[in-house]
Amino acid sequence: MLAKLPSLRIPAIDAFRGLTIFLMIFVNELAGVDGIAGWMKHAGADDDTMTFVDVVFPAFLFIVGMSIPFSMEAHRSRGDSWRSVFGHVALRAVGLLVIGVFMVNAEGDYNEQAMGMSIYTWTLLFFLGVFLVWLEYKSSSRAVVYAGKGAGVVLLIVVAALYRDETGNLIGPRWWGILGLIGWAYLAGCCLYVLSGTNRLVLLLMILACMTYYAIGHVAFRQNAFYRHPLFSQGGHAVHTSIVLAGIIVTLIFYQQELLINLRQRLIRSIVFVVVILSAGIFLRAFMSVSKIYATPSWAAFSIVICTMMFALLYLVIEQWKLTRWTRLFNPAANNPLVVYFLPYILYALMHITGISFPDFIYQGAVGILWAVCYAVLVMLIGWLLARMQVRLRL
Repeated sequence: MLAKLPSLRIPAIDAFRGLTIFLMIFVNELAGVDGIAGWMKHAGADDDTMTFVDVVFPAFLFIVGMSIPFSMEAHRSRGDSWRSVFGHVALRAVGLLVIGVFMVNAEGDYNEQAMGMSIYTWTLLFFLGVFLVWLEYKSSSRAVVYAGKGAGVVLLIVVAALYRDETGNLIGPRWWGILGLIGWAYLAGCCLYVLSGTNRLVLLLMILACMTYYAIGHVAFRQNAFYRHPLFSQGGHAVHTSIVLAGIIVTLIFYQQELLINLRQRLIRSIVFVVVILSAGIFLRAFMSVSKIYATPSWAAFSIVICTMMFALLYLVIEQWKLTRWTRLFNPAANNPLVVYFLPYILYALMHITGISFPDFIYQGAVGILWAVCYAVLVMLIGWLLARMQVRLRL
């Protein structure tokens, strides 16, 4: 039995998604700026701390979790079989894994001479394949749709075959990339949500179990910090899944219609959830440091607390107080997230191919911060234009 949820789009969730993507673009551009405070960049792996930048990735995982109950409810309302539902989930997860691996291999350790093209040309060809495969085609002709998707699959296969790293190896999962990690956590989150029967207590216990699984692997084999015994090799994926499960719980707290609770009760339940997760994070930090790079449970717990409080604030501002005009900037990313997510990578490749570059002074201090904000706004505007042109992607 799945939760009964509103069938319309949820403004607060859309705003959270759009704001998260906006922050991702901002902090990625900010990473190239010199002369700024350390809290404006990722914390080091062994620093035992986190910055606001380290919350962007878990915010993606959290919003994926928030979307899962709505997606499952949509399938249920259409009368889809469980086989069909899990087939859709599996295909979406595979798509995220494939795209993630391609993007990781474009980051470095490539041999352009062996590939016969620059990495920037290879990147643009890869994204062209992605757009052809996952574009929302407006044509009513199945032949046109199948031809476009088929061409995209062929192009991705060719691009993958052309790739060579510095030792001559073919493309492969050095790591899964951000989208790939989201794909694994999404797949696990969907399965666990169905198994939970929408029981929030069961989901909470699943979160704690995921964190405990990681903790056992760390504490039991701590002769080498963060060493992974094969039995506990998936600790990072488990922690990422815990953040997805937290997003599911928050959706149920605020939107599950069977609960029939008022705003005060929703806020109290969200506060209780925050207190439990915060307590778990403080306890686990005694055994493991806070680290995004190592995906430690304490980092995940503190990220869940921040995301839950941020969403509760958005819920109040947007859905209770009806202050929505400021969210228009984030609408392109909310309604067309994959296109906006890919845009900075596409623009970066195009700039290198065309020889366009920005002056060095815009990557210094306060000017660099202002530039990062302007760049994020520019990407949002391009995303808006592409949406107006009906260029949308859907996994």
